[in-house]
Amino acid sequence: MRTTVLDGRVYRSDGVTLNWHLPTEVENVPEIQDLQWIWRCRSCGNSGISRIAPMECAGCNAINITRHRLLQPAGFAVDLRHEPHNDITIPQYILPRDPLVSLAVDWIELAPPLLGRYRTSPTGQLVHYSNGLYGNGYSLCLRCGWAKPLPADNQPIDEKPHKRLRGGRLNDREQHCPGNDADWSILNEVYLGIATQTELFELQLRSTGFEQTFDKDKIVAYSLAVALRRALCQQLGIEEGEIGALVKPARGSKNELTHSLYLYDVATGGAGYVSQIADQLPELLRIARTVLANCPNDCDAACQGCLLTYDTQHHVDDLNRHHALALFNTEFLAAFPL
Repeated sequence: MRTTVLDGRVYRSDGVTLNWHLPTEVENVPEIQDLQWIWRCRSCGNSGISRIAPMECAGCNAINITRHRLLQPAGFAVDLRHEPHNDITIPQYILPRDPLVSLAVDWIELAPPLLGRYRTSPTGQLVHYSNGLYGNGYSLCLRCGWAKPLPADNQPIDEKPHKRLRGGRLNDREQHCPGNDADWSILNEVYLGIATQTELFELQLRSTGFEQTFDKDKIVAYSLAVALRRALCQQLGIEEGEIGALVKPARGSKNELTHSLYLYDVATGGAGYVSQIADQLPELLRIARTVLANCPNDCDAACQGCLLTYDTQHHVDDLNRHHALALFNTEFLAAFPL
């Protein structure tokens, strides 16, 4: 899992807290663990969460999807046999992953339609997840909660049978956790995460003839998303941390490859911020253009004065204000009255 520093002492999380410890067919089990499936379509970019294993994309019906089991843990647990230490120079850190986004509402064309389309919903779904240190998920024991990241080659962890994570009444006599011997208890490639509902805004803009096309350039898309977020926050007088910004590959109205820009309320359930974008989009794009053009530091790509913030630091390679400015060419400005 990863390490946590509390009061100068470093603790290592070796598993999760489960809501149950036996499968449903065993007698006297009061509740079951909430295991779901998350999926993403490689063809159209749609994603979602399901109680049953999905066989095809809910958006385009393609079978070219990736899917993983998702567990929402009740908490994280430290192995009782692991001694905390005070060496804070070597913490294990897992980079945050962009959440999966699900938005099942109809598109609305911009005016004029050649500029693109958008859609917004107060009940959009975000799935925040961790897929381990190497991106291949975790090996998880459903008997005791022990969990370890799967190695880079996507093979099960090659180590001795694990002991029960939090001990137990038979701890002194047990050589290893009973879950090692049960065929139902060890799951591999499990993601850990949580699904939340909030207000979402999705935007797809079409390029209008400039050489560095917006459709295929993630740098342009992500830079514009961050600039649009800053514009909205300036209009509403709120902190940028109140709104999240994402970019995902997607399919356009003519099934062409493109990128979708997402802005969402960070507060679970929504806070009413991104729902105001649609009515103010021309003005917000004008402000976003100013953000991109007038960096106080006159930087070459991105800095703290324009696009670089706490949550965009992990996407520094996807930020370049000059590339995004190419979107606002003469033809675009003439078509979209800013």
